Amino acid sequence: LVSSFADNDKEPTSVVDKDILRALRMSKLSIEEAAKAWKLAPFLVENLIKDGYKSFFPIQALVIPDVIASERHSQILQCSDICVASPTGSGKTLA
Repeated sequence: LVSSFADNDKEPTSVVDKDILRALRMSKLSIEEAAKAWKLAPFLVENLIKDGYKSFFPIQALVIPDVIASERHSQILQCSDICVASPTGSGKTLA
């Protein structure tokens, strides 16, 4: 699904499409830029850079905002699990 947007100039038609395009844009930013946009803790950014990461994979850029929101609103949402399907090697574990 993500690759279908990367390969053409199709205009987004739904909220899901817009989320995918946002994730693709975020995955092109450096770790520092994306982390700043998501207000990630500095120690997380330092560890990612130390481990050699330069940017987030698209699947990470797609789910990290949901993980952050679920943590920030856990008392209201009363959920903490996120289920995602993506090919092996796409970055799910790090997300």
